[in-house]
Amino acid sequence: MSGSPSKQDIQPKRLELSVNQEDGSLLTAPLSTVLLASTDGLYTDLYNVAHGELDVTTAAQQGDGDEDDAAAAAPTTKKERMSNLSFAQRRHELAWRLVQHGKGLTHVAALTAANASSDFSRATQVSTRALQHARTAWVQADEAQDALYFFHAQLFPARQSPHDIYGALDVQLLGKWIDMPTDLRLTVDRFNNSQEARWSQKEVAERWQMAVRNKLLSGEIASMRRQQQHIPKKPLWNVALKGGIVRLTHGTPKRSGNQPPIYPIEAMLTVLSTSTPSEWSLLSIEARVQPKTGESNHQLEASNRQRYNLHRLAALSMAKEEARVRIAQKKDDEESSVKTSTTDGKKSEATDDATATNPSVASGPTANSLVARPLNKLFEVAHTFALSWQLEMLSAQAQALKRGNWAAGGTQPIVVTPVHFLEKNSGSLVSGVTSSNSASKEQTAIGVVSMSFWRVDDQYGPPYMGDLILADQQQETQQAPPSDNSTVQEEGNSQMIDPPVTNQLTLSIRAEPSLGIRVALSGGMPKNQAEQPHIQATLRELLDAASNPFALSASGALLAATRLCSEQKCHAIVNAIQPENEASILPSWMYLSVERTCIIVHVRVSYHGIANNSSNEEDAPMAGLFRLTCDARTGGFVCTFSRSMHLLRLVTCGDTRASESTSLRIMSLPPKRRRLAGANAVGRVARDAMDGITRSMNALGHRAGVGGAWKDRDSMSASLRQRAIQSACGDVRIALMKACGIAALYGLSALALGVATGVTVTHDMAGENLDSVDGISLLPAPPVSVLMDQQLIENESKSVDGEKKKTSYIQQQLFGVGCSSTPEALTLYPLDLSVTLDSPISAPRRVSASLAKLKPEETTEPQPISKIAKLEEGNGSSSPRPPKLQDLSAEVERFALLLTDAMD
Repeated sequence: MSGSPSKQDIQPKRLELSVNQEDGSLLTAPLSTVLLASTDGLYTDLYNVAHGELDVTTAAQQGDGDEDDAAAAAPTTKKERMSNLSFAQRRHELAWRLVQHGKGLTHVAALTAANASSDFSRATQVSTRALQHARTAWVQADEAQDALYFFHAQLFPARQSPHDIYGALDVQLLGKWIDMPTDLRLTVDRFNNSQEARWSQKEVAERWQMAVRNKLLSGEIASMRRQQQHIPKKPLWNVALKGGIVRLTHGTPKRSGNQPPIYPIEAMLTVLSTSTPSEWSLLSIEARVQPKTGESNHQLEASNRQRYNLHRLAALSMAKEEARVRIAQKKDDEESSVKTSTTDGKKSEATDDATATNPSVASGPTANSLVARPLNKLFEVAHTFALSWQLEMLSAQAQALKRGNWAAGGTQPIVVTPVHFLEKNSGSLVSGVTSSNSASKEQTAIGVVSMSFWRVDDQYGPPYMGDLILADQQQETQQAPPSDNSTVQEEGNSQMIDPPVTNQLTLSIRAEPSLGIRVALSGGMPKNQAEQPHIQATLRELLDAASNPFALSASGALLAATRLCSEQKCHAIVNAIQPENEASILPSWMYLSVERTCIIVHVRVSYHGIANNSSNEEDAPMAGLFRLTCDARTGGFVCTFSRSMHLLRLVTCGDTRASESTSLRIMSLPPKRRRLAGANAVGRVARDAMDGITRSMNALGHRAGVGGAWKDRDSMSASLRQRAIQSACGDVRIALMKACGIAALYGLSALALGVATGVTVTHDMAGENLDSVDGISLLPAPPVSVLMDQQLIENESKSVDGEKKKTSYIQQQLFGVGCSSTPEALTLYPLDLSVTLDSPISAPRRVSASLAKLKPEETTEPQPISKIAKLEEGNGSSSPRPPKLQDLSAEVERFALLLTDAMD
């Protein structure tokens, strides 16, 4: 048939096949599947053109060129029938579809022709296997290269040369190598003909050691020694020489048993050349960071890849420093050779004049700036790596604390700002660290991690943050003279740190190059308190937990910071209530003192009818009633009492064991009413008084913070903050007066009555609250009392119908003590009380109450009044003199003697 197509009409064409990205094989499919897919697509488009709807792509209208119009200009696709299109659109859609299906049919025809003329499937399989083998070999080669790299030092000595069997036969039989590569050039071994070949092993070792010693004496180490003669400074490295190996160590070592000590940073160097100048060859570098015993490192350990990168970067930085100095020295030599003899003579004369004027010019090294400092660069790289590692570990430990004991579910959660690493010269404000240095100083922080705790009032500005430095380190820093030639700073930069959280106190830990870990705390540490031994011990514990590479502990640093802030907070509150050079807002009979993290409340107690023995009332001693302890977990205050004040402790806590009669009365009630009766009957007055002082002290502490300087928002912030603090001080004064009255009544009075009578004192034997007696206002609280006498009284009465009715009750005579707390004095009043009881467990009813008399104390002969010291001239006022303080037991003893005399 002449009209039928033949095989010569369809010629195979070049096919472009796709490759699978996962294994490198060809993406194949059966020929029938390809043929059916192509023809089905063609028939589908023909049907849609005749009867259905087509997917017509239209371009949107162009905008004005704005960025928002670019997205709107994207082509859109919609369904349209062929009959609804214009002539131009119809022609475009038909032409486009004919071209697409023409390419598909041509491709199918080429596949069909190739399959018919040759074994195309076999060729495809062979190609697929070849591609898979090449890809697998390539991946395995990369993996083998990475795996064998770290064993290169062990494999290199064990290498063996390849054996050419045919080439060896040619050499043995023919005397020549026929297949010798053209790119192989045989050269004479220069070592065999050199002078070094005649050296013995001992001589090689000696020359090697001499080369290393020459490098030490003429290089960076010698320059540092010369500088230390003029400027004493702690060296960066501890240098130890053993044979031809130089061992450099930095930091305080960790010793455990008989094991050799390990250092935070340790490096091994040598010199592999006898030429001058020679370069250091880095053999090994190790940086070690460990958490404190009991803490977790959170799997932050250096991998082999990180160790390799550290070694590579350290060696590269040392080589660049050597090359930089070598180029600079060469440039200086070229410039000096060009100078004429006349210029040299003028320069020598100017040098002689400068030497005569300033002798230090001749004594110092003239080429000090051209001394290479590769060891300094090595220290910078290793120290930066170790500091970054420490910050990462502290940040992980802090985040674990946030999820654990200091979780956000508590009343005072901590806020942890994870570590943020800063770029070099990254501006003035990055992650809360603002450098106040000029632009010429390129020193900046490597990274910062912060932990915020305890809320503080930042309405008028947050407190400043100050660096924490030990007293001995501060003295060394002040005594050390400045150095312009040194590349390592011994002082920290003057940093003005902006905390990430302003309404909380912040502990910030940052790392600075060549300086190490720096710790900053809100409020800093005042100089008058930082010299105290316990403050120094806490500071040392905080800095050790944050900076010791072998004992890192975020929890230890946080606890030490809270202890420091607790004492600072106590001092700030006492200074706000009792200013040093101003009058105190407290009554004259009250005084506050700070002991570690506690505020001790001292009072001068007066007794009704007893005059003070002292000639001056202000000279009378004061006794400590109770303490306000700052809680390190929440920053709030808690009232604490002496162990001997059993009644005060039980009443304040609402414990029913404070009174046996009350306990029996509550147990006689139905079970559903016992809880309510116990809450209403036991110590409500005392509990409310102590809760009031706790709330007022917490409010004052929230406003006063931890003292120190504040970062005011505007010019009015200081005065507004002081006004808010004074307002809170007024509330504290009222709460303290009431709390002192309760503590004197249920603490001091109960102890004195117990000592005087030898019986247990209770607070509910005299009935309910006693507001006044004989016209004297008292603290509205039940008086403490002891039983003096009691009798059973029986009464008989007749009813209307003539039946006799007999009633009986118990009448008790009590000796009690009441208290009044006024701005003038804290006075204790002895009372004679009479109460009646229907039954031993019934509530007492007070019948009468009157004042008792205390016998005056036996006083010695009056002593003459001592002269008052004259004020210094030029000072119109003096700071108030602190009162004489005594232990509570002395005041208890005095009151017990007065009560014993009164009850006799």
